[in-house]
Amino acid sequence: MRLALVAKAVLATTIALTYFSLAESVNAQEIVKKEKNFLSLHDYKSSNSELRNKQRYDYDRDRYDRDRYDRDWYDRGSRSQYYDEINRLYRQVLGRNADSEGIRTWSRQLQRGRSMSDIRRELAYSREAEARINDIYRRVLGRNVDRNGLRTWQSELARGKSLREVERSIARSPEARNRRD
Repeated sequence: MRLALVAKAVLATTIALTYFSLAESVNAQEIVKKEKNFLSLHDYKSSNSELRNKQRYDYDRDRYDRDRYDRDWYDRGSRSQYYDEINRLYRQVLGRNADSEGIRTWSRQLQRGRSMSDIRRELAYSREAEARINDIYRRVLGRNVDRNGLRTWQSELARGKSLREVERSIARSPEARNRRD
């Protein structure tokens, strides 16, 4: 075990020394300029310590940027945990699949303690749900939804009815039957 650790340390040291001795030569500096994984040397007079500091700085900066600002990395665990439930609510209340921004927003809300019924209520009283109900009214009844009808159907959506059930209920209403006759 000790021998393996010593061998790894010797190998790492050898690689590092080889790299930095090559970095001193002009040809190696040209290679470093072309290589995307390393910083290019701005001038041939840079010392090895400056190169190491620049590489260390870039590594730390890249790691920080990736961890802090990569939304997919940030939400990866929560998205898989809540995706199906949020998408089901979107399909029931709005008649469509959830977009990535909706998944991200509502996943964060669930992590902060909001319940699925809170989210359902917010979706039901959203402008998009209002537009969907109005579209159903135009298609089935030939007119825009009135304030009382909108409140009624939004509360039904919030209580658990799906948009399809709302559409069926509107289609079975006396006003819709009179319109067909």
